[in-house]
Amino acid sequence: MILVINTSNLKKGGGIQVALSFVQECIHFNENEYHIFLSPNNSSQINQKEYPENFHFYLIRKPPSSLIQTIFAIHQLKKLEEEIKPECVFTVFGPAYWTPKTFHVSGFADGWCYNPDSIAFDGLGFKRKLRIRALITLKNYLIRKANYIIVETETAKKKIIKYLGVNKNQLFVVGNTYHEVFLNYRKKVFIRDFEEFKLLVLSSFYAHKNLRIIDQVVKKLK
Repeated sequence: MILVINTSNLKKGGGIQVALSFVQECIHFNENEYHIFLSPNNSSQINQKEYPENFHFYLIRKPPSSLIQTIFAIHQLKKLEEEIKPECVFTVFGPAYWTPKTFHVSGFADGWCYNPDSIAFDGLGFKRKLRIRALITLKNYLIRKANYIIVETETAKKKIIKYLGVNKNQLFVVGNTYHEVFLNYRKKVFIRDFEEFKLLVLSSFYAHKNLRIIDQVVKKLK
């Protein structure tokens, strides 16, 4: 099968990690021909020489982040699709901002888009809240164009059905997991007797994660 794996719209955070991990896992399925669309940030973290001959990589130099860049990106993506003629396009995390003519499967994990009542909105200023609400409208419109949508939890699936009106038969749940590198990872952990409790959050500081609430929550921890 000729597959396009689209990661051209990913800039930072967990999306980058998941995309790289997924592409690496595809090496184990050598019956397919893979065409990987990379954002600059993804491209900088992937060693193309480590991949077999059935992998082909394309750098999308102007990933969708502004209107002009989106127009350039869509033009490049359309042209590549016409040249490759894939049987399926998989966008790791959508929306893709470009609508493939090919059968399109898209991951979706933007918590803003299917949690309209989230208290995280309360921490935003008026202008930023207005901008994010407008962006959510656009993203929810675009993600509906995918033939199938993959989410990470049953909760996300239920909310997308409720708030976006997506048919349940178009939604599939594939839970997140760890990279295979950890299967052979062993490290001793020394626990010291501290009087204080330390929290480590491995995450980009996205507003929708509402990490500022930790200051309030920690007062209630025992």
